[in-house]
Amino acid sequence: TIFTIQPSYMIGGDVANIRLGFRSWFVFDSSADLVAKLAPDIRVNFVPVKELINIFAGVDGNFIHNHYSKIAYENPFVDPQHLVKNSFEKFRFYGGFDGKLAAKTNFKISADYSVIGDNPLYYLFRRTDGETAVIDNDFDVFYDNLNRIKFNLELFHVAYEQMEMLISANYYVYKMETMDEPWNLPSWDAKLSLGYKVSDQLSLSSDLFFTGKRTGLILGLPETYSRPMPHSEMLVLDELQWESYNLSTIFDLNFNANYKITNQFSVFAQLNNFGFQQYQRWLGYPVQSFNIMGGLSYSF
Repeated sequence: TIFTIQPSYMIGGDVANIRLGFRSWFVFDSSADLVAKLAPDIRVNFVPVKELINIFAGVDGNFIHNHYSKIAYENPFVDPQHLVKNSFEKFRFYGGFDGKLAAKTNFKISADYSVIGDNPLYYLFRRTDGETAVIDNDFDVFYDNLNRIKFNLELFHVAYEQMEMLISANYYVYKMETMDEPWNLPSWDAKLSLGYKVSDQLSLSSDLFFTGKRTGLILGLPETYSRPMPHSEMLVLDELQWESYNLSTIFDLNFNANYKITNQFSVFAQLNNFGFQQYQRWLGYPVQSFNIMGGLSYSF
């Protein structure tokens, strides 16, 4: 059970204002001691030209609940018996500006610096017996504290009131506390989305995803060592073998179509991985190539 208290107080007006507050989390667990976390929540906004540009900066933090479905969605090939510790973003310093480049074009440019504790990282485990090696087919989880710098650019444009375009790109810089690499974390990612409304009933969209190179990890020990063992013991063993593998850049193209029959009923079709790529998001698991999905939807 998690209780959250996030009070804040706003000072100022439309041109300049500041929000002062804090965020707190109280975690009650029948099998553990009470956990209490506290982070600041401060944001400054300055609008030199109304509806054209807004400058902002602030500091906050976040309690990241690594519940079962979150981890399984993030990495579908993780050990199904996983029990991942929660993470805590102690501080996030951020700043940037957003506004309009033109009447139908919005933009945002920002950067932030985060200090995150107990960030989960994924690896595969290999056992060796002489010349024979057996690699587990699901991922284990260990943790490291990290500092992350993130640069973000977003551009949104509306054309002819029928077409929309969104461009989003992020660049990351990681500094790990103990690990040599930010295992499986990308150095950058980007997205291009296009939407076109053919008629009141028919709408089309396309999404193009890019994910930068990642580094996968296999940890190996001789068969004489029993598993599982605490990571604090395993990671300091001289016999532990670290094998890193570079995963190539991801390119994924998808198309979507939706036709509204009535206000409640509609039919849809999705063309996934239209670029026929067989990339590996996770080491050892290539994604499906081109695939099609369609169906009916009902809203009420």
